[in-house]
Amino acid sequence: MGALENDLSPDTWIGLSFPLGRSESGFFQQTQTTLEQTSHNIKNLLLTMKGERPFLPEFGSDLYSILFDPIRSDTTIKVEEAIKDALKMWLPHVVINRIDVNTSEQNPNQIDVAIEFGVTIEPGIFDSLQLTFFSNF
Repeated sequence: MGALENDLSPDTWIGLSFPLGRSESGFFQQTQTTLEQTSHNIKNLLLTMKGERPFLPEFGSDLYSILFDPIRSDTTIKVEEAIKDALKMWLPHVVINRIDVNTSEQNPNQIDVAIEFGVTIEPGIFDSLQLTFFSNF
């Protein structure tokens, strides 16, 4: 059975949702579509610092190292590049439609990231993911 057939089957589970948590059936919460699982995989990848995962030190993104620096005019460009680099390396099946990186006027140490993405097996179908980061400066 292929990925598209799995997505259409209500009895097939694709993977685990992030963060891990119990479901009503007593098992971990699971995802039912490739696009839904990809959203959780992106979040897991971007929130993992390089060097944090044992035995796979290159897994993750450089987002936190960028955010430990003071926010400057080029910070949004660096954040976008870090996202693209991590996705290209670890999730090459992800198609990025748009990345919006914004600083908050209310909190100058906050960066909001919105990613609109799809997967190569379902061209033209997109989902979105929002993440908020806080700089230490």
